[in-house]
Amino acid sequence: MRQDAGHQMQGSYKALRIELAREEIAQMQAILARY
Repeated sequence: MRQDAGHQMQGSYKALRIELAREEIAQMQAILARY
């Protein structure tokens, strides 16, 4: 049961990193769009 919880946390951590990367890319595009 403990191992399963660890797998779930790893999965959500990956998803969180993907979300952060998407936000960073969106911000970069917004900054580039100004120029």
